[in-house]
Amino acid sequence: MRPWFKGGGAGWLVVGTVVVAWDVVAPETLSAAFQRARSSPVGFAVLVVAWGALTGHLFQVLPGRADPFNAPVDLARLPLRRGRTLTVQSA
Repeated sequence: MRPWFKGGGAGWLVVGTVVVAWDVVAPETLSAAFQRARSSPVGFAVLVVAWGALTGHLFQVLPGRADPFNAPVDLARLPLRRGRTLTVQSA
């Protein structure tokens, strides 16, 4: 078993640090922004869907292909698994 920090724990540490840093320097805390978004019917609906998707992802109750957090990561990692890097083509 890997130590917590060498696995995904480091990522969670970064997420927590960014949230705290934002709340310290930004004009509005993320909690206040959440409450403000929750106060409108559209914002409330968006938050319910997003929060449901996040909860389903973290508790692994969503099928892999239906998980909105896995799909972009899998798509981005596919070329890397084939030994290539991602390139952006300009129009």
